[in-house]
Amino acid sequence: MSEGYPQRDGFLQRALGVARGMPGVTGAEPLTSEFGMNVQIGERTSTVFLENLYRELERMPPDEIEEGVRQFLGHLFQEPAGSGARSRTALRLVLRPLSMSSSLQHAREHGGQGGPAETWLAEPFAPHLAAVLVEDRPTAIAYANRATLAELGLTTRDALAVARANLAALASEGLEEFQLPCGARAFRVEQVDGYEPSRLLIHGWLAAFEGRVAGRPVAIVPHTGLLVVTGDADPAAIGELLGIALQAVQRTNRWISPAPYTIDRQGAVVPYQLAPEQPNAAMVGACHVYLANFDYESQREGLQGVPSFRERGVELARFQVLVRPDDGRSYGFTEWSGGRPQLLPRADLLLVQVAGRPCFVPFTQAEALAGAAFAREPGLEPERVLARGTPDAGLLDRLAAVAIDLRGMPPAPQPAPRSPLGRVLWRIQNWMRGGRGDGRPQPG
Repeated sequence: MSEGYPQRDGFLQRALGVARGMPGVTGAEPLTSEFGMNVQIGERTSTVFLENLYRELERMPPDEIEEGVRQFLGHLFQEPAGSGARSRTALRLVLRPLSMSSSLQHAREHGGQGGPAETWLAEPFAPHLAAVLVEDRPTAIAYANRATLAELGLTTRDALAVARANLAALASEGLEEFQLPCGARAFRVEQVDGYEPSRLLIHGWLAAFEGRVAGRPVAIVPHTGLLVVTGDADPAAIGELLGIALQAVQRTNRWISPAPYTIDRQGAVVPYQLAPEQPNAAMVGACHVYLANFDYESQREGLQGVPSFRERGVELARFQVLVRPDDGRSYGFTEWSGGRPQLLPRADLLLVQVAGRPCFVPFTQAEALAGAAFAREPGLEPERVLARGTPDAGLLDRLAAVAIDLRGMPPAPQPAPRSPLGRVLWRIQNWMRGGRGDGRPQPG
């Protein structure tokens, strides 16, 4: 979506010029509701999204930008639909922030740009992460769509199963053992085959580290080229693991998640969480909150142009973050202001104004008290709740009765605090909210 970003408009025009000059291309036009273009090659039209490419090339000289676009398009178009080059063995899964695929799919199915054949295919994997279906091509990884499955004669469910089976063949490739500064044993897969974080999607892969690391296995997948695993027996190891994640996320535009993950009793991958009194608890919680912050804000941006929301007069509420000054704990919150219908993100807390006083209420309790005024909006991942009308005085009183004391903390971002932990949390918070001087973050 280039509207409001002059630099993106210039990049889009440069990309259109490159595309129109490529052999076999008979036309290229900008998309109306996405940051991308439709490229005509013979009788086939391909939709190209430019967000990731823009983030990779935006700071390069103009001639290098054009060459980067040319190489990208060359890789993208080298295996046209119907060429017979596609194979079921080429299907894989990659990890991506969930709203990248879900917002795009919802927008297209409700009047946005493109059609069902171009929709990315994905399934939720963990909170705010999706497993996205791709084709493994010789020089690029391409997102698969319904047209891909039609050629292969597969249903979406079968294709996802095939992709997982193909991915399992990579389970042990590129795994390297190393030692963290604290002395803890750790393993990593880094810049091997383009599917480094995808190993987390292989059933039982993370669970297999039980006994190889001290304590429960804990993994990070900070960007598209890195996966690190260690154990949580030593809090210092978790602190150092989080440090690796934070630095890796800040150094790349193709990030996935700053948050840590572990396994449940059945061996399934789940978010790694700690009790408030445990070491690293504030940092672990912050990583998960800021991932949710980015995912919901990315979803909100992606759904702004959906006609059905405009026709219903629906407002897409923001997911915001606040940090307690006493213990550094982070909370996600959203505000129910009443009036027009609002699609509220499922945050930790709901903010309501009671007699001019802000009250923060646990979201699950607020939802129970609101009753029929709240209803889940179908088809959205991450989930949103449709809040209708304005809370009456009685409901406000009931919400105020279960409000929690957050010591008057205002919404983030805030001035950089003095404590080392506070500074780290502030850096995550402002980076994930787009506070970097060189542009907004963009997942890989």
